[in-house]
Amino acid sequence: MTKPYGRVVHHLSRSRHRPGRTRIRVPRAAAAHVRDQLLANPAVTRAVADPGTGSVIIRHTDSLDHLIAFAEAKGICTLIGLPEAAEEPLAGLGPVALSSILGLVVFGVLGPRWISW
Repeated sequence: MTKPYGRVVHHLSRSRHRPGRTRIRVPRAAAAHVRDQLLANPAVTRAVADPGTGSVIIRHTDSLDHLIAFAEAKGICTLIGLPEAAEEPLAGLGPVALSSILGLVVFGVLGPRWISW
């Protein structure tokens, strides 16, 4: 199989508390192969391929640059169209804190009447 071209569609940079998450698009026929090859990288903790769309979602503990360098060095795929890292400041708070914030927002908008069942 020749080395396919892929495009980084979304990248969420890693923090101290969570791994990086990157979604790439490759030719549909290559999605499972790319996933399997990326899983050989010890920094890749999870990779899920959707052959129907050619999307591969990768969880990794290393930087995006290291992931790209690994893919290039191993001949897995050539990644083009790299976006800026997406920052989601609330994502690092975790589900409990986000649920509490959502509850406060709903309470602030609707008042106490949403609680009375």
